[in-house]
Amino acid sequence: MLSLKSCCLDDPKERNLDRPSRRVRMTEKISAVEMQTTLERYLARVRELDVGGVLELMAEDVSVEDPVGGPPGTHVIGRANVQVFFTKGFASSRPYPRQTGPICTTAGNEAAFPFLLELDLFGKRSELDVIDFIRFNSAGQIQTLRAFWNLQLARPAGSKHQPIP
Repeated sequence: MLSLKSCCLDDPKERNLDRPSRRVRMTEKISAVEMQTTLERYLARVRELDVGGVLELMAEDVSVEDPVGGPPGTHVIGRANVQVFFTKGFASSRPYPRQTGPICTTAGNEAAFPFLLELDLFGKRSELDVIDFIRFNSAGQIQTLRAFWNLQLARPAGSKHQPIP
């Protein structure tokens, strides 16, 4: 793991990071490759409908909003609640994500990526465009997952995606 120092020094002229003041805060950063690898594993485990495998990638106090702004029950906190959420979701919709763009990472332990989600909706196989925003903790686990999608934009699976004008 790469360790970077994020600091606020008592004396702005002081630049000796080996002797930081009491106000210096250390922030552990994880590498872009670690974030990408974790998210590739996440997508693979969702495709496999492997709830336990998905949970292994998440922090104990993980927060999942899927979708962001969704009805009650779509924002869950804690691994136990996320387990119930994913178990029900996997059983009812049989999701199958296909990555449609790169996993973009930041220097601040966050990443975003687009994918096409094929799933069962109202008795029919459908698809949705999704963008997930992920924040990792310093151990490289998923701390927050925010999924951006809108059910109003669902379409039959395999249909030609209409570009936005």
